[in-house]
Amino acid sequence: MLEKIFVFLLLFCTLGLYSQSGDSSTIYSPKSISKNSSSKLFSKNNILKPGRSKTIFSNPIWREIGPKERPGGPGSIRMRGTGRLVFIVFDKENNRIFTGSPLGGLWFSEDSGKSWQNGGTDYLPEIGVSHMQVAPNTNLGNTWFIATGDGDAAFNPSNGIWRTTNGGGSWEAINFGLDIGLNFPPPFWSRCRKILVHPKNGNILFAAFRHGIYKTENALVKDPRNVVWERVADNSLMKEYFDIAFKPGSEAELVIASGTKVAISNSKGNKNSFQLIPNYESLGKHNNELISLRVSEDKPDLIYGAYKGNIFSYSISNQTSKNKRVGNRYSRSQAFAISPFNGDEYVFGNIQGLYLTEDAGKSIQKKPDEGFAFHDDIHFLEYRDSNEIWMANDGGICRSADKGDTWEDLSYNIGAAVYYNIGISEKRPDLIIGGGWDTGPNIYFAKRDTFQTFNIFGDAFESLIDDTDPDQPKYFVSIQSGMARFDNSLVDVEFMSKPGPRIKGKRNWTHEFVKDPNFQNILYYSGMPAVGRSFDGGHNWENIIPNPQLENSKRYFDGIWHSPRESGYLYVLQNSKDADDKDALVIWKSSNANTPNAQDVKWEKIPIESWAFKAEISKEYSLTDLCIHPEDPSHIWVCLNSYEDNIPKILEYDGKKWKSVSSKGLEAVKVSRLIAQKNSDGRIYIGSHSGVYYKDLDSKRWSKIFGLPHAKVTDMEINNCAGILRVSTLGRGIWECDLIQGQKSHRIKTDLTINKDSLIEGSLIIESGVQLKVNSHLYFEKHGEIILEKGAQLVLDGAVLQSYCRGKWAGIWLEGSYSWPKDFHKLDQLKILNGARIEDLEY
Repeated sequence: MLEKIFVFLLLFCTLGLYSQSGDSSTIYSPKSISKNSSSKLFSKNNILKPGRSKTIFSNPIWREIGPKERPGGPGSIRMRGTGRLVFIVFDKENNRIFTGSPLGGLWFSEDSGKSWQNGGTDYLPEIGVSHMQVAPNTNLGNTWFIATGDGDAAFNPSNGIWRTTNGGGSWEAINFGLDIGLNFPPPFWSRCRKILVHPKNGNILFAAFRHGIYKTENALVKDPRNVVWERVADNSLMKEYFDIAFKPGSEAELVIASGTKVAISNSKGNKNSFQLIPNYESLGKHNNELISLRVSEDKPDLIYGAYKGNIFSYSISNQTSKNKRVGNRYSRSQAFAISPFNGDEYVFGNIQGLYLTEDAGKSIQKKPDEGFAFHDDIHFLEYRDSNEIWMANDGGICRSADKGDTWEDLSYNIGAAVYYNIGISEKRPDLIIGGGWDTGPNIYFAKRDTFQTFNIFGDAFESLIDDTDPDQPKYFVSIQSGMARFDNSLVDVEFMSKPGPRIKGKRNWTHEFVKDPNFQNILYYSGMPAVGRSFDGGHNWENIIPNPQLENSKRYFDGIWHSPRESGYLYVLQNSKDADDKDALVIWKSSNANTPNAQDVKWEKIPIESWAFKAEISKEYSLTDLCIHPEDPSHIWVCLNSYEDNIPKILEYDGKKWKSVSSKGLEAVKVSRLIAQKNSDGRIYIGSHSGVYYKDLDSKRWSKIFGLPHAKVTDMEINNCAGILRVSTLGRGIWECDLIQGQKSHRIKTDLTINKDSLIEGSLIIESGVQLKVNSHLYFEKHGEIILEKGAQLVLDGAVLQSYCRGKWAGIWLEGSYSWPKDFHKLDQLKILNGARIEDLEY
């Protein structure tokens, strides 16, 4: 039985314990003790000596948690949703509806939106999709084109135009001739918002990139490398491009393009044929807002356009325009749609609210006239028939069958949530709280497999769970208005004051905050000009580090990390926007951040001159995450946001010097997050734009855990009780998989009595001839176990042995036996006295 391998979990107690530095052969008491007392039951030269862990190499399977349908709960309908969608395409010939996320990929429905399927984009180099087209009269409707990336915002660049010829089963790039490389740095770098296919000829395809309009006339050629693009309009005509359309009834002879202006080609959109529309100034537009473009079959002579707060119509034949001020105060381009049955009818919306006119803007109705029926932030509107309107917004997709009076959410199975962060409970593996950029804070209840919103409004960022009392957890989230704390009802909320003054040009409400794992009412935050702490769960804050802006106004704090084991052991990142600042990137460490007097907190500067690369690189490649070794808080790893192979992606600092961690297996990978697995001999996991990888201490190569979509990993958490790795992504929600398994053991070599309630970490092996007597509570993790060698004895005198993780634990084993004999008491190896109990056994 000694060969049994299990995951060796938790190295710190989350029941309120203050733990001190020491070797890993410690059993911790789960009851709170004073800061000045020791939590150890054994001395360093002692009885328990952990052996080296072994690893079972398996193939972990990623499980999608979601959300994949609109969450319930007390939160406003304006916040509920499954993620940001930016277009709708109706394929009437093949009875399909398409939608897409610029971060989470392509989705399609074959049952009028009742359910959705992924379009097979999860493993593309860039999975985001900003628009799509179906090739007409081709391959039974199974040839599709997509514009990758985020065409609206700067979340991610495009990887060009891709096509599938088997309905999303496989994809291939058709990018020859497209300028999608470093010639166009952000914000113009490879951003495509719209593609347009000829209504009868699938070979003719247009793409509206921000830096120009491209056209190909052989989009269906068999070899994708032979598809050739030509730029037919560039920045000499207008500053940026955004949208493109054919004039209805023109057989695609007349092509309209928009961006910061509007241009027309009467020559099939060929090169140098686009001309700005005459009398452009009559549109009343003088700035660089981007124009969304629409046309109507009912009035094919009119071009409709919308930009910030305005909608206009332009007559091609008369070269005259009419402009309607709609008064929206938001800067985003209007989402709007023209009815194909009535050229005077259109709907428009932006951040909040939807409006309908049936008389070309003379009168406008709010839809619905009272309250809210859909998620905020409207990106796309489209008519399906004279009364049926579809909407794509930051929460998913919805439909109205009565011109906007009532709305039905149709987002089922679209997993496109955009998460900034997740927080977990060690003792409640069934709970996950997530901070969503578009959908606010959500909480996941695994036992019910449901998501619920909180009674709050606004985007959410950092989040964590205080599970000191696992039956009554507390939830913390940061939102636009500051920090909020909820009780288990998800309704009662306490708003905390913003910890730190507002800094011009930097949104302080996205601040990072962490908890002390042993005293969870102690919080720390990185709030731009300062680092703060609270001893009362976020009600009152104080600064614990000198303000770096006193030395340089462009310096700020941009990240914070707490040791998973040692109370008050903190790292913070100081950054700078000053290109000439020699301290552009500084890591500070404190080992006494919880000392009662804030003035006594000591900080040590981690010297960057000893990094394994030139210091000036830190100004170009920002540090995206830091990870603290679970057993040694002076040992850290950091990662940099670089694709280049010559720039180190992972750096390790052992408390004395830096070194670059082997990058084999990480070619063309951009690392965003790091996390270390406890009691695993240095196993770390990294999250990237192309999945999750892991590496053991003695390995020279990173291995990929296959199956996670290629959305950017924004956070990683390990639940040691459940043996699960969980990640949040920018566009594909939350996922989980089992940890790569390993197990350490502690050997008891001399007689011992445990009379204090304790958390047992890993396996206890009682050697032959040794007695272990227990007259207290012992708590075990999921894979925890007690192994009795031949001749060893375990005496439970009024003791209680149970699971620490509100689940099962592996139990008590006799070496060489797979089950306990019915007359085990005759073996004299296990004695159960005075009402002792063994609970929560897995076997």
